[in-house]
Amino acid sequence: GRGHFVIEPVSLNDVVIDLTGMLEVSISKKARMRLALAGELPAIWADATQLRQILMNLDTNASEAIGDHTGVITITTGTNDCAKEDLREAFFTEDLPEGPCVFLEVADDGCGMTPEVKARIFDPFFTTKFTGRGLGMAAVLGIVRGHRGAIRVRSEAGRGTAIRIFFPAIGKPVLEAFPPAAAEEESWTGSGLVLLVEDEPVVRDVARRMIEALGFQVIAAGDGREALAQFHRRQAELKAVLMDLTMP
Repeated sequence: GRGHFVIEPVSLNDVVIDLTGMLEVSISKKARMRLALAGELPAIWADATQLRQILMNLDTNASEAIGDHTGVITITTGTNDCAKEDLREAFFTEDLPEGPCVFLEVADDGCGMTPEVKARIFDPFFTTKFTGRGLGMAAVLGIVRGHRGAIRVRSEAGRGTAIRIFFPAIGKPVLEAFPPAAAEEESWTGSGLVLLVEDEPVVRDVARRMIEALGFQVIAAGDGREALAQFHRRQAELKAVLMDLTMP
C-alpha cells in the first residue's frame, strides 16, 4: 500500500542468508530448503525489511503447497537483462526499466495452481485456504510495485510453482558499490533481567550463557506454564522475553 520504505543499497543474497534460519523452522517438516545463490550479485535499491516480507510470504505459500507430502523449496537469485520482450509472461512490467535486473525466485514442487487460481492470486483476500487468509500475495504485489519491480508466475496443477521477482540492478556488487565504513570496536554491555523460554535443555543452557555473557541476568523456563508463572511473578523487573519460535 502506501507504507514508508527505507531505501538503501541491498544484496538479495544477504537478505536470503539472513532469513534462512527463520525460514527453515517455519516451513513444513516435510519440506527441504535448497539455496541457489548467484555469486557477484549486483546490488539493488530496496527496503531490506520489505524484501524479507516478500521472502517470508513466498516461502510460506511454497510450504503450504507441499503440505503433508515431501518436497523441495528452492530459493534462487541471479541476474537478467530485462528487455520488455523478455518479460512477456511477467506482471506489472510498466515501471521496470529496461537493462540489467536482479531476480529472486522461490520455487516448489507442490500442488501447483490451475489457470483459474493463478489468475486471482493477487486479489486481496483470495485464498484456497480458510477465511482470513489471502493477503500474502497482495502484500508481495504492493512491495514489488513500490520497488519498480515485476513478477513472473509459472505454475501447473500437480507440478509445482515458481515465482520470480525482478528488480532493477544498481550495477555493482553491494560491497563494491558501497564499501562499509570502518567498524568501531563495540564494547556494549546489557543490563537487567531477561526471561528465557526454551523447552530443550541443551539449547536453554547455551542461550542462558550467551545472554549472561552480554551482561544480563537470566531466569529460564522449560515450558509455557512455567514461563507464565515466572512472567507474572517478575513482570515489573523484566527487560525482555526471549522465546523459542516453535515451542508447544
